[in-house]
Amino acid sequence: MHRFHSRFALLACVCLVVLATSAPAAVIRVKWDSATDGPGSTWANACHTVTAAIAAAEAGDEIWVAGDAAHPYAENIALKDGVGLYGGFAGGETTRDQRDWNTNVTILDGGSRRVVAAFNVASATTVLDGFTVRNGSDGIYCLSSSPTITNNTIAANSSRGIYCWSSSPTITNNTISGSDQGGISCWSSSPTITNNTISGNEWY
Repeated sequence: MHRFHSRFALLACVCLVVLATSAPAAVIRVKWDSATDGPGSTWANACHTVTAAIAAAEAGDEIWVAGDAAHPYAENIALKDGVGLYGGFAGGETTRDQRDWNTNVTILDGGSRRVVAAFNVASATTVLDGFTVRNGSDGIYCLSSSPTITNNTIAANSSRGIYCWSSSPTITNNTISGSDQGGISCWSSSPTITNNTISGNEWY
């Protein structure tokens, strides 16, 4: 009987561990015309800004951002370690694979400042995926960081498209164009750069 109880207790512990490790991350939704401005647990109560969603997010969470080329998000955002930021949603999806960033163009407009910054973000699970990043100084600036930057259009930035300092980001499947001081510029860095289209960038 004692052996039975011991095995049952062990099985219960294993089940608890499995449940704890497989629990889904929270999803925080963003849509410019939300009626409630948060908390983002559904599309009906989505946050108005990406900044607000990042402030509410914790490591392991995802932020889903609805896009419309006529309604850019005029923001300067800082990525948070372990948080995935995904654009390309229409505003009704229930799974991430339903999004289409080519149709639902999700624009982050920097207004001449850095559009996206990653400061001391070490984890590759920090993700920027499915956005148009435009009109900043640097489109994406990484300092001592290793985010995953994928499926983005990075365009018309007055300095660099992506600038890395002491960083090891993964940069893949992006289109980078129209930056005045280079598409990707790296110093003291070890980025992984694959399958990007880089064109029409100047250096002087």
